[in-house]
Amino acid sequence: MATCTTNDPHEIQMDSESEGDSTMKIDAVYSSDVDSSESDDEIGSSKQQSTDRIWKKTAFKPHLFSFDETNAGLSSNIDAMKDATPLEFFQLLFNETIIDLIVEETNKYQAFSNNDITPSTCSHQAKWTETNRSEIYTFLATTMLMSVTKKNKILDYWSADPMIITPMFADVFQFKVTVSLHNIVMAINLIPFLSQPEFQSSLFLFSNSILILLTYIFIHPFPFSSLSVLIYVLITFYVTKRLASGNSYKPTKNLQEQIVIVTGAATGIGYVSATELAKLGAKVIVGIRGQERAERIAKQIAQKSNGTVIGYDLDLSNLSNVKHFAEQILKNEQRLDILLNNAGGIKDIYTTTTDGLEIQWATNHIGHFYLTKLLLSLLLKSKGRVVNVSSIVHFIASRGIDYEFFIDSYSNFKVYGTTKLANIWHAYELHRRYGSKGLKAYSLHPGSIITTEFNRNRPKLVLLLIQSLMYFFSKTIYEGTLTSLYCSLSDDAQSGKYHSDCKEAQPSQIAYNQKLAEECWNKSEEIIEEKTKYLS
Repeated sequence: MATCTTNDPHEIQMDSESEGDSTMKIDAVYSSDVDSSESDDEIGSSKQQSTDRIWKKTAFKPHLFSFDETNAGLSSNIDAMKDATPLEFFQLLFNETIIDLIVEETNKYQAFSNNDITPSTCSHQAKWTETNRSEIYTFLATTMLMSVTKKNKILDYWSADPMIITPMFADVFQFKVTVSLHNIVMAINLIPFLSQPEFQSSLFLFSNSILILLTYIFIHPFPFSSLSVLIYVLITFYVTKRLASGNSYKPTKNLQEQIVIVTGAATGIGYVSATELAKLGAKVIVGIRGQERAERIAKQIAQKSNGTVIGYDLDLSNLSNVKHFAEQILKNEQRLDILLNNAGGIKDIYTTTTDGLEIQWATNHIGHFYLTKLLLSLLLKSKGRVVNVSSIVHFIASRGIDYEFFIDSYSNFKVYGTTKLANIWHAYELHRRYGSKGLKAYSLHPGSIITTEFNRNRPKLVLLLIQSLMYFFSKTIYEGTLTSLYCSLSDDAQSGKYHSDCKEAQPSQIAYNQKLAEECWNKSEEIIEEKTKYLS
């Protein structure tokens, strides 16, 4: 920015480093009037004069208000102000007496600042006009708005540009246009769901059920019509189930001498994943809560797969336990080819871990993030793969992640979706940071499956009803495992990307947002650094 200069020593100099800000140096202005031949006493007298003219806080004498049990400072009954404007509420705290005082003191200060000074024509001083009550109200309201409305730069808050004026939507868009835009955005967000097997099977069953009902009611019965309808129903159910199964993937890769870790392998798709990987010849290490339980389940998987399976205690909600698990791996293994971050769950109520973290956030994301961090050296050495089991539920977190999980506004399903978005960002950032070094990272939606976590603590009658309905729309546990195996083994899987139904899929609009992904990475690093700084 060009600097405004002048030969007049009384003029204010603009700071070339800032836009719109000026600094008055009254001492410098007054000392410039002193001739170089003046005595020290004269110079000192001149400087003393300039010091006396500096605006002092002690010159301000505020009006004192008295408050007691009968006078809280508010003259209006808030309950009666149902139709009040925002300004009227604002004036309860900043009434006209206070505003007028601010106006008066602001104008006095400006008059004092310009005393004996002739501003240059390009300075803000020259353009000054006395402020008034309306301007001060606007200034205070806009300043407060800065804390809740994010804009690119400070000047945007004061801009008259109709596209960024505060607030913008009221002036730029009509209500109907805004609603239409919102509906379009929501429709775009639903597109990824249309390709999901569970949606296609549901749509097929619903449409054919209507067709069967209409046929049976309105078409005149003929011999064997009931049998025909029954056959049609059976065919419909069969096709529905086939649609729900989705694509198939048959792993054939030889994993001899490869090391694989599967978290959450006690039940569900984790158990089946560990079994299938062991069948292919890999040495599989399963991380399961409780050492005895881990060893027992590892033995079961080894017998079922006729492979090598080792069980270690791993509680992803406990960072100290995660560290101990990783230390055993680093001590006993020389490589790590696949890290399948499978463990996860959803809790009905707000719960915190021993580390003080919300339990879903800790188990589904932070624990896996920390484990991957600790084992990164082995993964890079082996040019291995990291596979994060996410979920289509990550679409719920459409506005990103609020890293404060407050109990009074807690939604377990929303937090679950948040953790699954973090899983996608984790894989995305791993690929971006370490892909050039040979590391591959993937995220995936396994499909709609009635998991063990979902079954837990539900009434038997409710569970039976849900399982009956979901039978036709959900995948089996084995079918849900296939996308995990696809990302773990297939050369067609795309590193850094989100997958579903054994192929690359479209995630939410913010899933590949580098800024948000990097923010999540940095926040996770901060949490781990804070929570593990005293671990030995």
